[in-house]
Amino acid sequence: PHYFERQYMQSPQPLEGRLYLPFQTYEVLPVTKMARRKCYIDVADTGKDYLCAICYVQTEQGNYVTEILYTKASTANTEPLVVNMLSRNYTERCRIEANNGGTIFARNVKNQLRISGNNKCYVEEFKQTKNKVQRILDAKDEVVNTIYMPHNWQNKYPIFYTHVTSFRAEGKNEYDDAEDVLTGIVESTKSGSGLISVFTARTNDYHNN
Repeated sequence: PHYFERQYMQSPQPLEGRLYLPFQTYEVLPVTKMARRKCYIDVADTGKDYLCAICYVQTEQGNYVTEILYTKASTANTEPLVVNMLSRNYTERCRIEANNGGTIFARNVKNQLRISGNNKCYVEEFKQTKNKVQRILDAKDEVVNTIYMPHNWQNKYPIFYTHVTSFRAEGKNEYDDAEDVLTGIVESTKSGSGLISVFTARTNDYHNN
């Protein structure tokens, strides 16, 4: 990956000082007792920010990323992209940060899901009040230890890959949208958000404990 980044992505930054160690990857989803299909989304705050949406399967072994949307496109384009992504990944629960336009985005995504006939994906909007940089720093070890990237993710999502693997532990980083979502995934797992629900693969129904 370091050679790929230097030769093809023109990012010759040294490995020292980077926040994340190499991520674990997978080729086939493991057979597990628990498999909850989720998505976490951070809507772009400003013109230079990226919308980052990550669909993943939460298991007792870790969180397996199934698809990533990382783009600067306008909400008119990203809303239908997210709707299709959620349906394509059979997402059961989607968490959207409601800060800076996230509430409207979440409402529009929910409406478009229902119009498309998808009544199974629960869309949850919430306010993120904690400091983003501190959250990212605090969760760095859990991110690399519990999140599995799809095989060949550097080619599938080159911009996302470059931003994540070049993120510095100290100093100013130009982008932090991808890292914010990765942090949100592990925070959701720790907090138990949505964990009172039992995912049933055949029916996709939720049963409250």
